[in-house]
Amino acid sequence: MPEPKRMRTVSYLSAALILAGSAAAHADEGLWTFNQFPFEKLKKTHGVALDQAWLDHVRLSSLRLNRVCSGAFVSPQGLVQTAHHCVDSCIGKLSTPEHDIRANGFYAAQLTDEAKCPGTQANQLLAITDISKRLDKATIGKKAEAAAEALESEKTAVTRECAAEEADISCEIVELHGGAVHNLYRYRVFDDLRLVWAPEHAIAYFGGELLNFEYPRYSLDAAFLRVYHDGQPLDTTGHHLRFATEDLKAGDVTFASGSPGYTYRGYTTAQLEFERDVALPRTILSLAEFRGVLKAFDAKGPEQARLAAPLLARTEASLKHNKGLFAALTEPAVLKLRATSEKALRQKIAADGKLQRLYGKAWEELQSSLDDFRGWRDRYEYTAGARGIRSRLFDLAQKLTR
Repeated sequence: MPEPKRMRTVSYLSAALILAGSAAAHADEGLWTFNQFPFEKLKKTHGVALDQAWLDHVRLSSLRLNRVCSGAFVSPQGLVQTAHHCVDSCIGKLSTPEHDIRANGFYAAQLTDEAKCPGTQANQLLAITDISKRLDKATIGKKAEAAAEALESEKTAVTRECAAEEADISCEIVELHGGAVHNLYRYRVFDDLRLVWAPEHAIAYFGGELLNFEYPRYSLDAAFLRVYHDGQPLDTTGHHLRFATEDLKAGDVTFASGSPGYTYRGYTTAQLEFERDVALPRTILSLAEFRGVLKAFDAKGPEQARLAAPLLARTEASLKHNKGLFAALTEPAVLKLRATSEKALRQKIAADGKLQRLYGKAWEELQSSLDDFRGWRDRYEYTAGARGIRSRLFDLAQKLTR
């Protein structure tokens, strides 16, 4: 399809839909779900006229891998581009002492050489439906546990109806704005993904933990998979992203699309303080201890190092991520800014009798819940939170029980 003026969709996708780089010295950023795209604002601000057909094309070309990573179809034959760390698990399972893909890389010269990735799954977002009113209706007149049970029952009914017992369809309810909005995401599921190309670990992770967040340009953090359907490469003629034939220039409007992370911007001051004082310190200590265990196992020999590598890389990345959060929350300006905005919001609510009756006590109730949680958080984390039992079987057993 023709590209709008001064706009390109990049083929590497990460995070939700993001707009950046409207001028050489300015970045006008935004983060939107596919059902809340600001067409008019984009046209007015940047002179770029997009339509629903373009947005649908981007959505159907985008993929979520293993529920956390992003990727995109980049050819008519189901070829998927993603990040190297997103295929770490696949590489680990395909590697053997004799053929260490992690150390030596992988390249399939022809289709028959492409290696199936056990347990790897891709999701293509087909539709988003706002189900907020339906869920609200299910809890009318109910309180506490009865409302919670009614809500969960209705969520189960909604997802079951959505999937309609189709084997390749999965439906999930996404909660936004602290539960004020509920959207139903309908996905097509692909579970036959095969590794096509991945560079050597030393190239993909060049710079190691020290540089992997700040300077990813130094590494080749990329990989290619292919989606198969009924034993053949998936036909993606209609929806895939084409590689740009020219480099980006100052003033180009660019987008990235995929599976988003999360932020703490909806948290109250009390919640952020709980993260700073309780959750993050314990998480960091736990991850540091686990990293020590993995490094001790890694040091036992080449085969142990090969087995430990994927989990060690994820653990170090998680440790760095949580350290960054902790550093931000120990910077006084962050909590001060949140406290100021929170005070202004509470004053507006207090000035409106109806809002005060509905929400005036919310902050105190939340603080009370956090105070209570302090007493049993550790027990929860090491049992139901699975921090003390790092096992895929435990995770499956927990899901089945619930």
